[in-house]
Amino acid sequence: MSDLEDFIKSYENKLSPGKRSVLEPYKDEILKMKQLGFTEKLILQFLAEKKNVRVSQQALNRFIRSRLQKMNLGAEKMAEKSQNDNKLINSKSPVSEPEKQKETLAQSTS
Repeated sequence: MSDLEDFIKSYENKLSPGKRSVLEPYKDEILKMKQLGFTEKLILQFLAEKKNVRVSQQALNRFIRSRLQKMNLGAEKMAEKSQNDNKLINSKSPVSEPEKQKETLAQSTS
């Protein structure tokens, strides 16, 4: 094992996985309230009174925007994948559209 690998191995448990927002445990409730039309001031009041969490309105706004952006990116990726899947399915169709029309015509005249 190299010196670098030894060093990394000795410190990998001490590395922080990243800063986690104090609002993360309440993400679903916050986004639900926002979806229902609650103002950020009312969401802050809810967090302070019911969850004993106090953050600035700017922090709440940043949290909401970042989570909505992540959700939108995920939805876009899913839609893109669905479109790609549909293209694959349609391209693998063994019968062309004119042939389908001929088959339909033949069946209706029989």
